[in-house]
Amino acid sequence: MAVRNDIASIKDLKGKTVAASAPGTAPYFTLAWFLRKNGLSLKDVRVVNMEPGPAAQAFVAGQNDAAMTYEPFLSTVRATPQSGKIIATTLDYPMIMD
Repeated sequence: MAVRNDIASIKDLKGKTVAASAPGTAPYFTLAWFLRKNGLSLKDVRVVNMEPGPAAQAFVAGQNDAAMTYEPFLSTVRATPQSGKIIATTLDYPMIMD
């Protein structure tokens, strides 16, 4: 999960816009999991359905408050620290197995 630099925790996403793939996908499930583990639900955020690549590109371009994405698209966020930071990964919240 990539977030704007002024977001200190996942709890700070309440009322914010998050780009994530459609319901039934791994990024959407991951978003729901991250939110739940931090006392929030999908009802607490506004989800904009975007696939991981476009979500990362839109985030770097200044759209949305957060983006659910994965490698190689997380590297796009890491390469532009002025646009935001990576606040959580499945390393922090282990819940997806290959």
